Amino acid sequence: MKKRTITIIAVLAAISMLSFAVFAGNDTYAGYERFKDLLRNDQEFESGQGQGKLTVIDNGEEILSLSGNFVGDKTSEEGFGNLNIQAGDLNKSLELYGQDEKMYIVDGDDVYITSHDESLEERDYHHKYDQTEYDGKEFDAKSEAIMDILMADFKDDFSLEGNNVVFELNKEEIPALVNLMASSDYEKETYHDDMSEEMMAYPLFEELSSLENLVPELTETEIEYIKFVLLVEDDVVNGFEMNVIVKGLDQAGESHQVEVQGHFTKSSESVEMKTFELTDQTVYELKENR
Repeated sequence: MKKRTITIIAVLAAISMLSFAVFAGNDTYAGYERFKDLLRNDQEFESGQGQGKLTVIDNGEEILSLSGNFVGDKTSEEGFGNLNIQAGDLNKSLELYGQDEKMYIVDGDDVYITSHDESLEERDYHHKYDQTEYDGKEFDAKSEAIMDILMADFKDDFSLEGNNVVFELNKEEIPALVNLMASSDYEKETYHDDMSEEMMAYPLFEELSSLENLVPELTETEIEYIKFVLLVEDDVVNGFEMNVIVKGLDQAGESHQVEVQGHFTKSSESVEMKTFELTDQTVYELKENR
């Protein structure tokens, strides 16, 4: 997808999640109260598995589908997953491994490796920061008060559907600022142009570059709809669903309605943790940009 389209979709997905995480209400709203209860009951991830899917639809036609599953273990800092990409004639399956502070992307006989080696000072800082700032107590009275202030007129946009908590906005309820963010130009186009040229040197990313032409570059964009659902089971968030719709015009002035649908759920089924062993594959070292 072109840079503007990628930005729009990314902003929409982020806004739907951010809106759900930030907007809260007062004690007269059941959806909000339930949302606060779930925040208080937030549980730290230790290990687990799950699956998800992201679909992009343009004018009623599915043009891109990303699906996969994962298993991760916090203690060993290892993870394994599969990613399936379907778009037009492109049908690709990738294996992802996280181990030894490296990420391995396996595409058939090609292996792409990226690493993030922190210095001792960085590792010590992150450890201390995690312990002091993210000790499972971040949703306190002060946090709740801030959420109440940020809530404004969105308190009745939370609702309950069975055990699930729903946040939903239609076109008339979406703030002008959100639409302004979605329609603004991306500020780092030069940087991303350089990145694109660099990534095209790798066979996998050259193949994936065909995705750029799937959705036309849109202007005069407006967000039509946002819905985010927390899937709750036994007082624990078991996953989420999201749906975001945006409209805009392509360079020929024709109207497009782009819909992004996504969901992720944890799985109770046992999934074997796999580790990667390099044999005779072709290896590509991916440069990390900071």
